Amino acid sequence: MSSRVRFIDVGLNLTDPVFRGLHRGKRKHRDDILDVLKRAKAAGVQSAVLTGGSLHESSEALELAAQFGYYATVGCHPTRSAQFDSFKGGPEAYLERLDQVIASHLTGKGRCVAVGECGLDYDRLHFSPIATQQKHFRSQLSLAKKHHLPLFLHVRAAHEDFVRILREEGFGEDGGRAVGGRGGLVHSFTGRTGEMKELVAMGFHISVNGCSMKTDQNLATAKAIPLHRLMLETDAPWCSMTSTHSSRAHINTLPSNLREMYFPANCQPEKFIEGRAVKGRNEPCAIGGVAWVVASLKNCELIDVSRAAWNNTVEMYDLHELMDEEYHKDITARDASKGEPEEKGGVVEGEITRAKEEDPKERKIRNLKKKLQAIEQLKARRDNGEKLETTQLQKIEGEADLSKQLEQAEKS
Repeated sequence: MSSRVRFIDVGLNLTDPVFRGLHRGKRKHRDDILDVLKRAKAAGVQSAVLTGGSLHESSEALELAAQFGYYATVGCHPTRSAQFDSFKGGPEAYLERLDQVIASHLTGKGRCVAVGECGLDYDRLHFSPIATQQKHFRSQLSLAKKHHLPLFLHVRAAHEDFVRILREEGFGEDGGRAVGGRGGLVHSFTGRTGEMKELVAMGFHISVNGCSMKTDQNLATAKAIPLHRLMLETDAPWCSMTSTHSSRAHINTLPSNLREMYFPANCQPEKFIEGRAVKGRNEPCAIGGVAWVVASLKNCELIDVSRAAWNNTVEMYDLHELMDEEYHKDITARDASKGEPEEKGGVVEGEITRAKEEDPKERKIRNLKKKLQAIEQLKARRDNGEKLETTQLQKIEGEADLSKQLEQAEKS
């Protein structure tokens, strides 16, 4: 089994102008995209899939992918689906152009590995109405069938229609392989656990980022994602992990050396400091923080999460350049243990867990500290006026007892 913690950021918006120093149309600092990618590499990000959210953006993503040795998706985000209708020549011409871009970038360096970002977004209907989104979601599904590519999917507040359309278009089971599809990834997932399980049962993978871990409900869903269906992303420059998110209690347990890599020191955009990240701009190096939270939730090692996500990504996207010796060893070991990992109590059977490696005293202290940190997070939410559930208030009431237990454990 591989021993290196390594990542593929499956949702990186590297075309965003903020990586060139432009914030809301105004230059705030120099182009620092190379610094961003240098920090990503130092944090273990060995590759990435760059998101194409429109015809123009997809072409730009492919150019950047070729330049930096990454991969890209080609498609139109649901909030931009009105572009189909406004395009010169109409929707058919827009779809044909997407088709041409995909067809001309199916092989080689910086190639297209998925159709998308496509799907439904009912949270932002002011950009594109429901009927328009649904029509052009279906048309992009036809491209995945034609080119036998995975889908890069987006869904917000539209699960029922999203699933219905996928089923009607032949993607209801085994990721649509019967109609020429090759599965796909529902990225930046923020839905409920039941919705996630339905998508997994249909043959899709799920990826998480900072936005997937804002609430306790989000964390419960992230914990429930089977490791053999998990991928990791940052959705940078968006979806940062912030101090108000429920994930903070887990991030607070990061060792200092990892914290420095995943969340480097930053500065204000207009007060740029060489070598620092930019405040308010998420970066691909933060993917390690996402993986850390998942590992903490599942009570397994960081390497277990990074390994599973890496192998899932390489397999689904057929990234043959990344099918190295470590990858083949991992797949052979997985297949020898009945193919798909079997999860028991949130821990993947056969994988190394903290419980097997840590000294019992150290494990007890770590768990007590984590519980106390979670209580501090609850208290902050309470003090900010949020109404907590009864069980959450009971946890706060137990703070003194936990503190006493921690004191005794550290002295023993």
